[in-house]
Amino acid sequence: MSKKYSLHNSKIKTSTDSDSKWKPKTILGIFIAIFAFILYSQSISFNYVLDDYNVLKENKLTTKGIAAIPQIFKSDRLYGFSNEVRSPEYRPIPMALFAIEWQLFPDNPHFGHFINVMLYAITCGLLFLLLCNLFEASSYGIFLPFICALLFAAHPIHTEVVDNIKSLDEILCLLFGISSIIFLLNYLRTHSKLSLAVFIIFYFMSLLSKETAIAFLPLFPLFIYVFTTTKINKILMIALIMGIITGIYFYIRWLVLSPLSASYSIDVYNNSLLAAPDYFSEKATAFYILLKYIFLLMLPHPLSYDYSYSQIPISKFTDLIPLLSLIIYFGLIIYSIINIRKKNLFALAILIYLITLLPVSNLFLLIGWTMAERFLFMPSLGYCLVISLILFKLTKTDFINNKYFPINQLIKSNSKLTIIVVIIVGLYSIKTFSRNADWKDNATLFEHDVVVVDNSARAHYNLGNTLFTEIYPKEKDSYKQNIILDRAKDEFMKSIAIYKFYSEPYLGVALIDTKREYYKDAIANYKLAWEYMYDKTDPEIFYNLSLIYKNLGQFNDALAYADSSIKLNPKDYNGYNNKGCALVGLKKYTLAIPEFQRSIDLNPKFIWAYKNIGACYVNTNQNQTAIKYLKTAESLDSNDVECIQYLSIAYQNTGDTVSANSYSQKANRLNNSQPK
Repeated sequence: MSKKYSLHNSKIKTSTDSDSKWKPKTILGIFIAIFAFILYSQSISFNYVLDDYNVLKENKLTTKGIAAIPQIFKSDRLYGFSNEVRSPEYRPIPMALFAIEWQLFPDNPHFGHFINVMLYAITCGLLFLLLCNLFEASSYGIFLPFICALLFAAHPIHTEVVDNIKSLDEILCLLFGISSIIFLLNYLRTHSKLSLAVFIIFYFMSLLSKETAIAFLPLFPLFIYVFTTTKINKILMIALIMGIITGIYFYIRWLVLSPLSASYSIDVYNNSLLAAPDYFSEKATAFYILLKYIFLLMLPHPLSYDYSYSQIPISKFTDLIPLLSLIIYFGLIIYSIINIRKKNLFALAILIYLITLLPVSNLFLLIGWTMAERFLFMPSLGYCLVISLILFKLTKTDFINNKYFPINQLIKSNSKLTIIVVIIVGLYSIKTFSRNADWKDNATLFEHDVVVVDNSARAHYNLGNTLFTEIYPKEKDSYKQNIILDRAKDEFMKSIAIYKFYSEPYLGVALIDTKREYYKDAIANYKLAWEYMYDKTDPEIFYNLSLIYKNLGQFNDALAYADSSIKLNPKDYNGYNNKGCALVGLKKYTLAIPEFQRSIDLNPKFIWAYKNIGACYVNTNQNQTAIKYLKTAESLDSNDVECIQYLSIAYQNTGDTVSANSYSQKANRLNNSQPK
């Protein structure tokens, strides 16, 4: 008699398993959790990477620790990172956990990675127990849940989620979702109101972790329909409860995010579908990506942290891949709809994949990203279940008939299936372990992945920026420094060649040109960076242009750009110092003095402002006042040659030749000690 991969008249059993039944489940669940933890344990030693800086290290809210939690629940995800760069994402639970992590271990990425790995391991273990709970009434017993959970734990597509601290939102979303349905199933067995309440709480927490938890709204009723004999009216009641909770969540989300709606927009370099010339090309490209997702699940190599513009080509439905994808996905939809009524497990697995992928598919609503491997975190569960069912069928594995054999007997009685699973899990684990190493830090990740996604403007920019801001400052050898600068500039230029409206790489090139004193080129690139800049509230470009024009002796231009930078950021002490320097260049010392004083008022430890105001007082023959400011500068840095020279001049002007000579000799000693 052929096997039928569907369930009929099955009913969730009461929790009266004997110790002989309970023990194998517990051991296997713990094994999966430990396996998952060991597989990712190397990441605990890793540094911050990518958006970890946005949610932790450079986030002014989470770095306040536990005290920030009330504000976190009233704010969008990037509220503490930047006043200008905001995100229409409401995920307070992972952000609150980041605040707690910072409170316990401030500026410690290793603790953040540990939390990710630990919660991922717990999620995999709970997933196995959930599957056992669901399948215990079927003929598959314990072995199918074990294979599915093991494949899920080992799949390399999860490396981005586990290795990137920021992606704790993905882990918590699934963890709370699994916990929620476990209590829902317990409610159906026992009619416990407490279980119902806990189910509601966990579902709400899943939504508060990430918006994609909305996929559970149709999935949970499907699970109940497939695995139990619960009446339709009760399934509809549960769906209604979930709908109400979902509505409450989205109302709260709307209250928090509505102020951002007018200012937020999606960028082409984040989601390249915006570059599509028409609606049909946009959706054809979306289907191209959907097929790529299937390929990544089947063969997770090569992997990348980035798929932004223009790594994914804009497609048409007349192209082979989008057309093939359309046929495959419509076939999957039709098959699953027809067969889910028969409680077919293949149909259920396909629906798990499709429903959890839908919110990030770009089919009905364009999201902030073209595609991402983290988007496959939950959909991969459906894929792993399909593979597990296929392996059962191909190996003609005997049904286990709900008997909880000793573990060694389970393996021995299914040796053919076990060998295949060991091979697949082994290959997955090797890939996962090797991919983990790429996530060590930004430099390692960007160096590796820029080769994989050579057409990504963002990937080239990220590598160039890391070379310039992280690698270059650490290098002491001038020859090697120049090599690093050349490479950084080359990466910036590649980024511009891919997407000429991308502001950041122009700024990177301008900064390198400024450092090398190629001022004419720097000015041109700063102006292009400003022209294409989405956020025109950043004073950095005007500030740097002011410095360049001052160095060129074009002090009127320097003054104009200094005023522009101050207008954008009136609290920037550097801007006032720049303005003062421009006025000094114009010999307007009395006008420069108040600007330097404003700089000092904003930053009482800014040595440059003390030196500059001291020089102004020297030039206006107010030498005693000059000495007061210059002595303050000396207290901040006793080896500043310029400050010592000004003090020598000021004392000479007052007639104190002893002090003047003393400072003159000190300046000579400091100059002679400088490396040639």
